Amino acid sequence: MPNSQPLGSSKEKPILNVVVDQPTDTLGLGYDKYVKALASVVLHGRPARYTVGIYGAWGVGKSSILSALEQQLKQDDLPVARFDAWRYARSANVLLPLLHEIDEALSKEGGVFWKSIGRGLRAITASLSVPTPIPGVSIADVSNAVAGATQAWREPGDRRRAEVPHHRLKEIGDDLNQDGKRIVVLIDDLDRCPPGTIVDILEAIHVLTDVQGFVFVMALDYDVLIRAIAEQYPTVDAAQFIEKIIQIPFSIPEVERSSVIIDEVVPDWQNLIGLQPDEAETFEKVVHLALRTNPRQVKRLVNAMLVAQYIVGDAAIPSSVLLGVIGLQLRWPAQFRDLHSILVANPDNDLLKDFETELAEMYSDDKLDAYFKAVLPRDLPRQQVFDAMKFSQTTASTSDGSVVDTDNAASDYYHEISPKHAEWFVYIEDLLLARGATFFTRQQYLGFKNGSRAFLRIDGYERVGIRLYFPDWMPVNTEDASYFGVEAGARGKNFSKTLILRDETKDIARRYAELAMDGPA
Repeated sequence: MPNSQPLGSSKEKPILNVVVDQPTDTLGLGYDKYVKALASVVLHGRPARYTVGIYGAWGVGKSSILSALEQQLKQDDLPVARFDAWRYARSANVLLPLLHEIDEALSKEGGVFWKSIGRGLRAITASLSVPTPIPGVSIADVSNAVAGATQAWREPGDRRRAEVPHHRLKEIGDDLNQDGKRIVVLIDDLDRCPPGTIVDILEAIHVLTDVQGFVFVMALDYDVLIRAIAEQYPTVDAAQFIEKIIQIPFSIPEVERSSVIIDEVVPDWQNLIGLQPDEAETFEKVVHLALRTNPRQVKRLVNAMLVAQYIVGDAAIPSSVLLGVIGLQLRWPAQFRDLHSILVANPDNDLLKDFETELAEMYSDDKLDAYFKAVLPRDLPRQQVFDAMKFSQTTASTSDGSVVDTDNAASDYYHEISPKHAEWFVYIEDLLLARGATFFTRQQYLGFKNGSRAFLRIDGYERVGIRLYFPDWMPVNTEDASYFGVEAGARGKNFSKTLILRDETKDIARRYAELAMDGPA
């Protein structure tokens, strides 16, 4: 059983010690030496007008490396701005929030010089904002704001052409170069953005690196970047496009496959899950063969195992078999579903080796065959594997309506509902699937279709909650209108009517979800 303890005085509410996956600036896995090398590149490259790319697949620790690099650079009394690209994926002009984050970083620096640079950036931001309509703000208000920002830039000396951002940038660059200073901008989660946003941010960076004094460091998946550029510019060589913007590439090496490395990712994992020596050996095989020692996937395996063990309770399912099917599900979800269907269709067979014909296609894949031989051997009882799959589906499953292949890098970027709000999502999911809807996934949201017609989109974040995006054609009764918001272009074209799911909107959400599924009258 997993390591748990009672909550308060009640023995009915155990606490599972799940492993939280979040970026950390305290690194293991040998990443410290990477950070030191990257810090030297950022600090000493000449001239200071270049971009560093930190490449790595989903879950390898790009954000942690970026966080550690940020702390390292701040020790050198250097202004460091952190830009979370995903937060601004829907901004009309990503250069504006990018400049704002840089200005925020400069505001934390002391001295007249950095204050002057900050005033210049604010003037540029204001001039870029002029053509953009702002709901509820008059043109006069915007003009006054721009005039104020321009005046701030002119203090203490007179500077001209405030309305021309390029000239402003050049002046800022000249000042930075003359004083031998630089501004570092760290960009994270770019590969979680839609292709259009990825390219917009690359072009914004290109604008800033056209002047002296700006050094950018981007952490992202190279393959996702290539696909985004190819989609936006089909006639352009994507690799050459990247080379013009990212001058210094660094690819995070694959983590060494050893138990020591697993210990660094999840300390005391063997006791945390409560594994015997032979079961711990199976855990290591799953990590190395299925999960490629990916730090995030290792944590997911530990958490999935903890929850599954708790649900299993006293059922006679060996931990090694449970580990094997969870690993299969995390790495090869489509094959997991195929195996489950095969076991359901042939209840009279006793052992996995009795399914040689049905499983021949899986065994023809060298990686899958090696995995089965190592952790799910042919002499395992069918019922044991089937029961383990039933419990593993509660913790690591991919919805039957989605098609995901985790060997495809793009599949690592599907939207995930915050665990805090999972129960609300399940409420809507159960309702719609019971009525015959099908489920699909995208980078920025989850959705439901009735036949070939999408009728509902959903996202769920820790601080916001579950948001339902209904189609524009759907009528809303007057008495319900106060519960709905309107976000133009939200979650794609024609889905701008939003509703946050909570206790008081539960019945309203159900009613309108069914209405949307039924389609226009």
